[in-house]
Amino acid sequence: MVLARASVLVVRARADGQGRVLRAFLSFSSSFSVLVWEIVHAKVPDLLDQEGDVSGGPLFDCLARQLERGARLKMGVDAPEWARHVFAESCTADPQARPSFTVIVASLEEAEAK
Repeated sequence: MVLARASVLVVRARADGQGRVLRAFLSFSSSFSVLVWEIVHAKVPDLLDQEGDVSGGPLFDCLARQLERGARLKMGVDAPEWARHVFAESCTADPQARPSFTVIVASLEEAEAK
């Protein structure tokens, strides 16, 4: 649960003095999900390796192709429940369906209270 507490602090550090998350930062919840993935797995994420992409070509073209196909990093089943939940919600393909950091903070605080 220390990781959940640290995650709350990271998100709060991006809030203004009123405790409201800055609007510009709300669109980066998918980046936060990758950070959670990196912390839980203690390694650099590699979508191409995970998906077995051997098509070659420029790195960003290969990544874009995988993302367009719907590929996403996979959170391990041994990851804490809160991490799997935040990750799944935050890296959905539809940016409009991703939670705001206000929702993420509430979710992390709820996990910490358990």
